[in-house]
Amino acid sequence: MVGHLLNKDLKALKMDHARVIDISGGIGKLPRPSLSHLCKSVLGYEMPKSPGRCVHEAVASMKLVLAIVELRIDTSVPLPDESRLLPLEKNVVSKHSRRNLRGRQPL
Repeated sequence: MVGHLLNKDLKALKMDHARVIDISGGIGKLPRPSLSHLCKSVLGYEMPKSPGRCVHEAVASMKLVLAIVELRIDTSVPLPDESRLLPLEKNVVSKHSRRNLRGRQPL
């Protein structure tokens, strides 16, 4: 299962999943960037504001994971106010990605 802020969705559905990759990237108490901001910063495009947005969000989540893991892109994403950076390093992402394929740890 791949998505953004999946812990909230799974909690609302009262379910658990063995393989979860959460691209929200929460680290400690740092704010989590929105999916729209991640798409703009990492993939270079804006999320459409349409009634079928949930489909676009699912596709964007998958594209973000592929870009981070397979293409080994830089994963330091500036927060919307650009005053602080989200410190995700390549080695941390790849280590967590491998673990996520086996466990329930958020990315």
